[in-house]
Amino acid sequence: MTYKSTWQLPGHNPPMLVQLSIVPYGANGTASFRISSCVLKKDPSPTIFPGGEVLQLTQPDGDRIVVQKYLDWIAANPGVIPRFDNNNGLFPEYFLEPQGRRKTATELLLDEAMLRVELGDYEIAQTLLNSIVEPSDCMFHHTVLRRLYANWATDAAGAPAQVHAQRAVHHAEVIVDIYRKMESVHEYPDRYVCYYFGDYSTAGSQVSSACATLVRHRLQQRQFQAALEIAAYGIAANRWDSDLRELQIRALMAMGRNEEVWPIYALNHRGIGPMPEVTETEGYRAYIRAQSEEAQTQEKKRRASVVLRYHDSPLLTDTEQAAWKARYLNLPQNFLSWVSSGQRTHLKGSVETDEYEYRLFNLQQSQEWHTDFMGWLNLHAKSSPDFHAEIWQHIHASGIDPERMTPILGDTHTPDGFLVRCDGGPGEYGAVYFWSHEELPVFEKIADSAQDLMPWLATAIREGKPFIL
Repeated sequence: MTYKSTWQLPGHNPPMLVQLSIVPYGANGTASFRISSCVLKKDPSPTIFPGGEVLQLTQPDGDRIVVQKYLDWIAANPGVIPRFDNNNGLFPEYFLEPQGRRKTATELLLDEAMLRVELGDYEIAQTLLNSIVEPSDCMFHHTVLRRLYANWATDAAGAPAQVHAQRAVHHAEVIVDIYRKMESVHEYPDRYVCYYFGDYSTAGSQVSSACATLVRHRLQQRQFQAALEIAAYGIAANRWDSDLRELQIRALMAMGRNEEVWPIYALNHRGIGPMPEVTETEGYRAYIRAQSEEAQTQEKKRRASVVLRYHDSPLLTDTEQAAWKARYLNLPQNFLSWVSSGQRTHLKGSVETDEYEYRLFNLQQSQEWHTDFMGWLNLHAKSSPDFHAEIWQHIHASGIDPERMTPILGDTHTPDGFLVRCDGGPGEYGAVYFWSHEELPVFEKIADSAQDLMPWLATAIREGKPFIL
């Protein structure tokens, strides 16, 4: 689990924020501590926290070291202001009013208590939580308590373990009760961002973890139907919870409802992990074979339905050809010859009930698209100059000059499309690249020449991977 904590340094104008990111147990047992800072400028356009400095530790006590660095940093900066934002902490601007707010003293205690639970310092965490005097209906308060007692029960034995387990169940029930009340207030309660610290960034993620605690308890009590109902409730709140899916499977298997297990595990096996008690059964193997055969049948049906039709467009006049060459210097002759001929510049395809259509840009469309394209590449020039410079550094490193790229096909309403390169060496000059606004610095070569674009799009339709305009 990753814990991000954001702090405002006093005495800075414009405001300066520091974000601490703590991962006590990361991939391959690696603990990490990251510190990054951001100065908020007057331009309100959203920016993001930069990478910052990272400390990674693999020794057995790495978890304690990174948590202690977090506590030491707070102690060394007594004037800092803890900040919270209701937008999942993505943009620094949102930590300040009116979107964000200052964390309360209670929330800071919850933060430290959760980290103590991670380390197995259960008594320290309990002491911190007991120091919270005011009653709280904060879901995260009960999430910390639930996790404290659930983990403590796992590490304990005998009567103490049973006491801790019952306390975990109690707080899980409180969380579910809070969530049920939220359902009457919020249209999408699972997406609601209440207070959190760590990866429990929505009400849905907190209630699904609470349901997992309750399902385990019901399974121990052999109350299998109740376990199934609780699991279904938690999955409805957070369908990505693999732990709940596994528990759902175990409840179904305990009831002998194996046929219901097979599709659930097949769809979620990557998140759940190995379950040989499912995969080694003849019933599951037969289900997978049947699914594979059905998929092959449907694929044959899909391929048989594919219809591709090429169409021509009007020839370009000498004046129109000259206008293209004047707008885009060093325009590849093979592209100009193709667009001038008008041959097979328009493709229509259909697959079952889906239809696709691709038509080359005319010069005006190409010019307008190029203007928007350059606007996207410079979107962060004012709001985040460092990020802007990083984007262009990646572009220059790839050898691409966006000014020497000619848009030839795309959606006039979305900034994704195909461009012909008007510079470069063999294999580059005249090649077609795909660009998307979701990956600003990335230009993906997809064809050696413009004439190959329509056949490439046709192949994508045949293979079931059509380009969507």
